[in-house]
Amino acid sequence: MKHWNMVLVLVALLLLPAMPASAFAQDGAALSLSLSANKSSAAVGENITYTYLISSTGNVTVDNVTLLDSKLGQIALSKTSLTTPGDNVTASATYTVVQADLPGPLATSANVTGTAPDGAAVFAASNSVSVALTASSDNNSPPQVMTKAQILKARGVPGKGIATAPGLQKPFNPNSNASQKLQRFMERNTVRENVEVKVKNKAKNK
Repeated sequence: MKHWNMVLVLVALLLLPAMPASAFAQDGAALSLSLSANKSSAAVGENITYTYLISSTGNVTVDNVTLLDSKLGQIALSKTSLTTPGDNVTASATYTVVQADLPGPLATSANVTGTAPDGAAVFAASNSVSVALTASSDNNSPPQVMTKAQILKARGVPGKGIATAPGLQKPFNPNSNASQKLQRFMERNTVRENVEVKVKNKAKNK
């Protein structure tokens, strides 16, 4: 019985070299991704530059590296293979703030994917970056958070009392319950304006 046990052990030892030498190393394929913006606040028409740093944090090469931003889509990379240890690539992309982004904040994040030597997918997600939207792009004065009235005006919402209504002159807080009320207010006024235009057009055609 002992003889057969020794035989089985010898057979197992002989089979070990036949296993792929990189099988264990390939399990160590890993990436990291950090995201930053060149400003913490911006106004309509201003550019925001985002910077992405992708690093190989594993112990094998990662190929087919692809970067995807949640707002800007796929971001071009200067190289798509990262060797180990510590190889990295930096990329950047610019976004221009538009009125549709109001009232903000403008939030984005990204993720990176790659392929390990054994064909397994490698994935990493970035931190989220948030940029507040402001009323003015005047660099000579500190940025001011937009008031509700300024947001309504920028969105083209009609109303003679918007500029003077006390409740609309306060800075807009996107985290408050008032943000939802403001959104509903804009939607109601847009619908009402469309109905008034249709009524006027019917009156003209009679």
